[in-house]
Amino acid sequence: EHVALAYQQIDKIGRDPREVLVERLTTGFGDGELADRVLAVGEIKGMEALWEALGSIDEGEKIGRPLIRCVEALHEMGLGEFVDVDLSIVRGLAYYTGVVFELFDAQGELRAICGGGRYDGLLEAIGGVDLPAVGFGMGDVVLGELVKARGGAASVDAVDAFLVAVTGADVPYVLGLAHQLRDADVRVEFSLKDQSIAKQLKVASARGAGAAIIVGPDERERGEVALRDLESGNEERVSAARLADALVQRQSGEKHGGQ
Repeated sequence: EHVALAYQQIDKIGRDPREVLVERLTTGFGDGELADRVLAVGEIKGMEALWEALGSIDEGEKIGRPLIRCVEALHEMGLGEFVDVDLSIVRGLAYYTGVVFELFDAQGELRAICGGGRYDGLLEAIGGVDLPAVGFGMGDVVLGELVKARGGAASVDAVDAFLVAVTGADVPYVLGLAHQLRDADVRVEFSLKDQSIAKQLKVASARGAGAAIIVGPDERERGEVALRDLESGNEERVSAARLADALVQRQSGEKHGGQ
C-alpha cells in the first residue's frame, strides 16, 4: 500500500536532500530501516550495481530479466554507449508494468526528448484486448530544437532493405547489422517480433523494401548474409563485412538506371 509513496520519493532523489526523503518515507512507513532500503533501490546505477542487487534477492535474475534483455539489445544495436541504467527514473503514469525510459540529447543541453515504458495491462483495461504494448510521449518543441541544432531533418521514404531473422537466435546479429547499415545511410527495418520468414518478407514488401537481407545460423557461421532482390527474386551471398557497400552500390545502380 506504500508503493506510490516509495516511487514519489525515489523520483526526487538528487533534487531533495536525502534526509528529507528519509523523513517522508519514515513518516509514511513508520519504519526508518525500510525508508533506507527504498532509497537504496533508487540509488542503483549501472549494470554492475544492478547485478549485485539482483543477486542479493530471491529470483533476482528473473525480476531483472526484462531490463537486462532491453539493455543487451541496445548494445547489440551499437547503442550501448548511449545507455545508462538508472533506477531513480520514475514515470508519473500509474499504468506502467515494466521497463520505463527517458531520452535526452547526448550533450544534456535540453529537457527530455521523450519518455515512456511498457504497459501490458492498459489495452485490456480500456478495450478488452489482452495485448502487451510499449509507448512513449515526446515533446515537439524539444525535438524541433534538436533537429534544428543538427542541421535539419531528412525525408522518410520506403526502406532500402528489410532484415530477416531466420531464428530467434539470429535477432541480436540482425540488430547489429541494422546499426551498421544505418550508419552507412542505408534505410533498413526488421521485425519486432519472432515471425516466419514468409511473414517477414510480406512485411518487407509492404514497406516497399527493394531487398531482403536474410540471416540464419548458417549465414552467421560463415560471416555472410543472403541478399534477395524482392522484385526479381534473385538471391546472392554477400559477406557481412561488405554488405553496406553492396547495398550502397545497389542503390546507386537503381538511381542511375532510373535517370
